[in-house]
Amino acid sequence: ANILGQGHPARFLQQLNSPMFTVDMMLQHQLMQAHMTGFATPGLALNVAWCLMRLMVPIKKPEQIAALDPYYILREGDPHAGVLGGFLSEARFGDSDEVDAAKSTVRAQGILSSDPKFNTQMFWLALRSMHVLLAPALQESFGMAAGAGHASDPSKRQGALCELVLQQAILQSSDFLSGLAHVLNIAISFCLSAAHPSRAAEFAEGKVTSSLLVEGVSTQWKVLPACILDDIIDILDYYKKVPPITQTPCKLFTQLKLNMVVFLVTFILGAGNHVKNPSLRGK
Repeated sequence: ANILGQGHPARFLQQLNSPMFTVDMMLQHQLMQAHMTGFATPGLALNVAWCLMRLMVPIKKPEQIAALDPYYILREGDPHAGVLGGFLSEARFGDSDEVDAAKSTVRAQGILSSDPKFNTQMFWLALRSMHVLLAPALQESFGMAAGAGHASDPSKRQGALCELVLQQAILQSSDFLSGLAHVLNIAISFCLSAAHPSRAAEFAEGKVTSSLLVEGVSTQWKVLPACILDDIIDILDYYKKVPPITQTPCKLFTQLKLNMVVFLVTFILGAGNHVKNPSLRGK
């Protein structure tokens, strides 16, 4: 997607403060490029992501969550390539040799020989929507919030504020936040389960009964795209830093399983063999 300011609030603010630009002009240019190249505008991206969240609502039982398959990322050909899209080329938690070894092991065991469950396909599609639809739209909303608070021209601050209000009509709506919290809760359980495959049922129930830190790295964890954790953190970061313009508490954090968020953060900070990227731990 062609996000204003390329997803950087400071860059967006710099462009907005230029005498050549207003919010309306930037949005018109964005729409023109959308027509020419076919990418999703932030409004379309948010609504598609919302639809996929709604489709995730029936996946709520612990046994359904525990059964979500991390090895789906290794499937090739239609329709799986269409579901996974750019995830197939994303960096994984394991290095290339470890991912190749995991592929060989999984294929030798015949794990990919049976058809995947619909819930697994739906979940991976929801993960992808967070990466290519929701996270970029949130970055643009960050920029609008920066413009509403710090643009040098009052009329430009007003324009950014108006756009922010429109975005928050979706981003802060109760139904949207309920669906987002549900997907995030499942995604956090899924990540911890991939790192500890034998404890998937425990994490699906939102429980942790022993240490999260282990030396060995499972093949399920090695094959996961590293951007999954990035997206979870970026989404939580947005809702922490850009509160509702109504000055009411954000409803996302009342619906998240905050104990699981703490467990995930603990795991990211402590599991150096699993999360090798220091910038991710720093974030």
